[in-house]
Amino acid sequence: MAMLMAACHQASVRTEQEDSLPAHAPPVCWFYQPVRENLVGSVGVARALAIGGAKRVDQLAKQRAALGLSAYIGAPNLDIKELDELITSESETIEWVGHKIRFVDATETQGYRYQYALLGDSAPPLDTLRQGCSRQCRPTQCQPAWLCDPMKPKEAGFVGVSFRASSLPTQFGIAVKNALAQLQYFYGVKVQTEGWYYRIKDSLGGYRIRVQEVNLEKKQHKQTEELRFLVTDACYAGEQLFVRVMTPDLPPIHHGIAKNWLNQPNQLGYQGAVGTASLTSDGLISTQIRIAIERAFGGLTGAEQTQLEDSMVIKQRNKARTVVWNLHTKSQSEDISGKLQGIIFEPQGSYKTRVYVWVVKTNE
Repeated sequence: MAMLMAACHQASVRTEQEDSLPAHAPPVCWFYQPVRENLVGSVGVARALAIGGAKRVDQLAKQRAALGLSAYIGAPNLDIKELDELITSESETIEWVGHKIRFVDATETQGYRYQYALLGDSAPPLDTLRQGCSRQCRPTQCQPAWLCDPMKPKEAGFVGVSFRASSLPTQFGIAVKNALAQLQYFYGVKVQTEGWYYRIKDSLGGYRIRVQEVNLEKKQHKQTEELRFLVTDACYAGEQLFVRVMTPDLPPIHHGIAKNWLNQPNQLGYQGAVGTASLTSDGLISTQIRIAIERAFGGLTGAEQTQLEDSMVIKQRNKARTVVWNLHTKSQSEDISGKLQGIIFEPQGSYKTRVYVWVVKTNE
């Protein structure tokens, strides 16, 4: 199985953008940590100006907060009219597929309204929800820790990042998609994300994950399923938004943290290589990750040019799974068995992030 052993890039100097927050960053704790011990929550964001006035703004923020929880509880798809009937500006609680969702707090700042929704029958005092979280976001120093080690003992986790976008809901959705794109490289599955509502292009967290896994060794095994997921943490490094996305439907990949793999890719018994990529012409983080992986595999083989095929093989022995890429080099074609061991995002301005990946050879 691919293993995540993410380590932080120890920068000698903190950048100014890591210590600053954008003006629109909300002051309440639940935005940065919507999921805590015994609390499962989600944040919805809406522009403070909307056709329909303040009530419509409240309704949109509540709808988007509920959508974030719907991806976790496995709620069915609804059309826009059904959603409007289910969640109004006056709604304090709703029942959805046997679950109660409570809208417990809201705040407005710099032209945006933020709504917090909780899953379950009860909620702690507002003072508890609004305090106790650090807004610190220093990716190069692994602060908070989930930026470099998003996996937990009982749940798989991934870090997503987004540049400044046309709106905050759009930025949040892009960060979520960038986190989910990593499932292809860590678990060997391809993820297609679709908006719950094609009419709401900037809905926050409302994505249905459709996963198709193809085992090319057997050539006939195909399985399609839907995975639950939830945004558990968020922070800003300057104008860039980082989120942690978890899914309880995938086994966690957790074997400790490697030491300084950026400078020492050969460690823990592995022969490894580091690949990196900056902003690409299409502006997609997923493209940067793929290019960085290709460059890392080139480092393993010593080839000047490498290219990964779209297909990948999942080799399985007992419970262990390894993602194997068919690697094409400039002079030959060969199968390289490897794992993606770690990934780091380093902000380089409001519209630029450098990606580092650590790939190691396996004996499969």
